[in-house]
Amino acid sequence: MMRKQVWCLTLAGLLSLLGCAHAPTAQPTGLEPQAFWKEQQLRLADTRQVSSRIYFRYEGKKQNLGGQGRLVLQAPDALRMELRDPIGRLQYVATLRDHQFVARYPRQNVAYVDQASGAAYLHRVLGVNVSFEELKDLLVGVIPRTLRKAKFDHWEWSPEEGVYVGTLHLNEKLIEAGVDGRSAALSWLKVDGAKKGDSATIRYADFDPCCRLEGNGLVSEFPLAHSVTLQMADTGTSVSLEWQDVKSFRDPKPVEVFKAELPEQTKKVMLN
Repeated sequence: MMRKQVWCLTLAGLLSLLGCAHAPTAQPTGLEPQAFWKEQQLRLADTRQVSSRIYFRYEGKKQNLGGQGRLVLQAPDALRMELRDPIGRLQYVATLRDHQFVARYPRQNVAYVDQASGAAYLHRVLGVNVSFEELKDLLVGVIPRTLRKAKFDHWEWSPEEGVYVGTLHLNEKLIEAGVDGRSAALSWLKVDGAKKGDSATIRYADFDPCCRLEGNGLVSEFPLAHSVTLQMADTGTSVSLEWQDVKSFRDPKPVEVFKAELPEQTKKVMLN
């Protein structure tokens, strides 16, 4: 009886070890930097105009904000984002059109107005030292134009990370990009700047196929991270977004979509 118990325990232990075995680690694929930059160009073109249900979460020192909603991005510089609480009440609306950005908080009857495309609002109110153009690029897995240059200074496979790591030095900033060897998509992006507020880490997870519009009207797919997290190193501020049903659209939305609607009792805070 004792031997039978020992045998059962040994078998159970072996099965447990097998069950806890790690999945095969990623292997180098020979991906070249040129293939990554080509994928970035296609991704940027295919996400110029997108609409999606989202879950958005902002955590800062002075305020927290989160909820389900919808985000519409339209090139070159139009945006609309709405967030609602669990019972459907509107709690946040942000619009951007012709460089005028308005962030309205209906419950507080206050709206922040920024004539510089929202840069002052992001920096002074939210503590995020990026522009909306940069934030849009980051959310769809593109290195922003302000952080791009013709080629990487260094490119190599990282066995520890399971990705290719490309390094850029630009404008007193060290930029490191972790790139998936199979899809050429960004896995993470790290920015280390000399100035306060310039350092951040962006991580991408939960990749799924996303629609791509072709010139002949056919649709193909590319991998989009449905979960994106931006963490500012100096302030501890974080921004998280989950894409839920991303769609690219060809015909521009009416200008009214990106127009701020402010009730008479709304207090306006002019940021510039």
